[in-house]
Amino acid sequence: MASKYESELRLNVVAADNSHVYEVFQNFSLSKYPNFTLHLGSQTVEQISGNTYGFLYCNGYDFSTFDHDVDTSGSNCGQLYHGGWWYWSCAQTNLNGEYLSPPGAISTHIDGMGGFIYYAWKRLATLKSSQIMFRKHT
Repeated sequence: MASKYESELRLNVVAADNSHVYEVFQNFSLSKYPNFTLHLGSQTVEQISGNTYGFLYCNGYDFSTFDHDVDTSGSNCGQLYHGGWWYWSCAQTNLNGEYLSPPGAISTHIDGMGGFIYYAWKRLATLKSSQIMFRKHT
């Protein structure tokens, strides 16, 4: 059955130096509990990565945590990366990773990948903030 609504997702991230970028995806949805599979449609704004190693890297994967390991890596990415995310073979984006103060430092977990990062944009430097917003179009 087709959805009655189309949703748009916008991801905003802010770096330690207060620079900021965003990405926009059409036809966003999540499947129901327990997997919360991420579904992203076409990317209409590509300010961050412009490639599949950004948030788009998570498309089609289930939300995995340290106690709900459903990623496809053969490891428990939620445990290794100290967060919950739509991990595939772990992540290039870890917006639930370790928050460091001050932002911009590099996490000691998994050679920096366990930090609050968006690798395609600022590599291993931890971010200051992020927002994921969505809206329905009727």
